[in-house]
Amino acid sequence: MTEGVDRVTVRRDGLTVAALLWQIEAAPTAGRVERVLDLNPGLAGNLTIPVGTVVLVPRRAGPEEPVDVISLWG
Repeated sequence: MTEGVDRVTVRRDGLTVAALLWQIEAAPTAGRVERVLDLNPGLAGNLTIPVGTVVLVPRRAGPEEPVDVISLWG
């Protein structure tokens, strides 16, 4: 299955890849930062993403699998 890709332009100074994903997705899943870095090899050498940089972000493939919730109090 081929994932689509969105092009996101960084408009704020001081964003990391993880912070960018939190801004876009509210709750990025495991492995998302690594997938973004794979699509944008030049980002790995920077602590933050320069303003004006176009970042390729893979779209989510579909609904996530449900997570088991454990209750600590009963």
